[in-house]
Order: sequence, then C-alpha cells, then structure tokens
Amino acid sequence: MVETGKHSKRYLLQGLVLVAILFAAGWIVDAYAATGLRLMTPLLVCTGYALIVEIAEAILWSRFSNKPADEQPNFFTGVSVIRMLTAMAVVFVYFLQADKAGLFQFFLMFAIFYFAILLHHLCFFFLKGKRDKSKI
Repeated sequence: MVETGKHSKRYLLQGLVLVAILFAAGWIVDAYAATGLRLMTPLLVCTGYALIVEIAEAILWSRFSNKPADEQPNFFTGVSVIRMLTAMAVVFVYFLQADKAGLFQFFLMFAIFYFAILLHHLCFFFLKGKRDKSKI
C-alpha cells in the first residue's frame, strides 16, 4: 500500500506539473501573441478539465490498485472511457455556449490538453508496468 501511495502521488505531481506547463504556455501565447486571439476562456476551461481528470485518475488509481491484477485492465478501460465521455461533454457544452469565431481555437487547445494528459497516462503506466515486470 505504501508503494501504491508513492506511485499515486508521483502520478498526481507529474499531472499537475504537466497542466501547469500547458497553462503557462497558453498564457504566454495569449499575452504576447500579436494575433489578437482571445484564448483565456478556452485556456481556463481546458486547464480545469485537465486538472479534474488528473486528480480523479490519481485518486481512483490509489483506490483500485489493491484489486487483483486481472481486474486492473477494467480500471484502465473505465478511466479511458470516462475521460473520453467527459471530454465530449465539455466540448459539446462549450460548443453550445461559445461564439462561432472562437471554436477553432478552443478545439485546438482542448486537443492539445487532452492528448497531453492521455500521453501522460500511457507513459506513466507503461513505464510502471515495465518496472513491475523487471522486479519479478
């Protein structure tokens, strides 16, 4: 259990750093780009979504990691499905609320955040699985 808590905290810390870097990059582009893009609202929405997903995954993983190894693929599948469905819901709600001029910027920014947290999830658990197999 101590090992699980350590890995869960590392996953959460890495996720928070990733989201902070993406937010900072988006803020710099919004602040210093001479293009006149209005990116702050999409940036805040994407950052909020990514934070919620990263925190929820870390909490869920710390609770489900004590399950038998044959049940853990269900966790990974469930997290992926929930991430995709919540992403579709966020994009749909933003589509209903936003003006049509800013949709492309939002979709592009949301895709960057979504694929970054997806890549974080894949890399973290791939490397964790590799380390666990080498211990056997």
